[in-house]
Parts: sequence; C-alpha cells; structure tokens
Amino acid sequence: CAPPLAHWVYTRHGMPVTYVNVRAWHPERFTSRDECTRFCAYHMEHYIRRMPVRRGRRVQRACILISLSGFKASMVPHVCECIQVLRRHYPGRLGVACLYNTPSYWYPFWRIFCGLFDEEIMSKVHFLPASVADVAGAMAWVDKQQLHAFL
Repeated sequence: CAPPLAHWVYTRHGMPVTYVNVRAWHPERFTSRDECTRFCAYHMEHYIRRMPVRRGRRVQRACILISLSGFKASMVPHVCECIQVLRRHYPGRLGVACLYNTPSYWYPFWRIFCGLFDEEIMSKVHFLPASVADVAGAMAWVDKQQLHAFL
C-alpha cells in the first residue's frame, strides 16, 4: 500500500525520495525479464507523478537512497536490467543515488555496474560515509548537497 501524499518525503531541492532496502528486495520472485522491466517502469512513473512544481517548473529528477545491506550476487542480473530500463526510458531522471551500509563484498560488483553507467550517471552516484547508517542520515547528507532538480 502506498503512503498517503502527505507522508511522501522530498529533498530540500524538491526531488521525491525513494528508499530501497536491498535486504527486503526479492527479484528472484520475478517470473520473467519483462516482469522486472515493468516493475522498474511502474516505480519510475510513480516517482514522476510525485514530482512537485518548484519555482514555476515541475521537478524532473528523483533521489534514490539505497541501503546495500543484504546485497546478494543473485541480484546482479536484475540490477543490470533495472539500470538498462532507466537508461533507455528515463534518461536524465536521476537526481542523486546514495548508497550506504555498503558491505565489503560489494565493490567487485560495483565494477560490473560501472560499465553500464555513463559519465552523467556516475557523477550522481555517491557512496555515503560509514557514519550514515539509516534513511535519516542519508537524507541529512543529501539535503546538504547542491543538487539540480531540473533537466
């Protein structure tokens, strides 16, 4: 069940915030690649509908906070598929992606994902310091940054 409008969270820049808890994500339950594609597209369309009007313009980018605690190697193909959907169908929609609770075994997988990102996306991905351990800490970090909410 989606939270009511009054409870959605936005950065100080106006970007809707999406929290991904990798431990609670179960992509192995997808029955096909197409189902994974629809899952990503559904969520992006949901974020786009949540983008508010700021300074007379609709915000066009989203903020994604990703807790990597619980990441498994079996998730790699699904992550790659989600990245491809975002690149093909939603270029420029990422405002910032913050990764935290990063396990030590994550970095070899990161090398795989880096090959899927262009320079623009790479500039928007941030590994947060170890002192950031939860959503509130990640939001505080994001709100201190100078980010652009418009394309």
